[in-house]
Amino acid sequence: MSLHPDGGNYVASDQRNSTPELESFQRFFELWLVQQNNYLEGLISASKQHNKSIDTNTTIADKPPLQLLINQVIQHYEYFYQVILE
Repeated sequence: MSLHPDGGNYVASDQRNSTPELESFQRFFELWLVQQNNYLEGLISASKQHNKSIDTNTTIADKPPLQLLINQVIQHYEYFYQVILE
């Protein structure tokens, strides 16, 4: 079993080419893609707000900085590769 950095659990079986493992991976991947899309939406939104703040010379204190979101996306990809290499 693997623990996602966001706290979600994913199960990976030791058996290769079995239906339960395939179903488990498919479920993992579906959940991973949902989270990836959430990160993408967050990055797009933060990027637009960042660009707008540059254009108007203002700061946005309530939204997470782009670097934090970028780090979350990188961790999300690292987690994906850790799981598929198990």
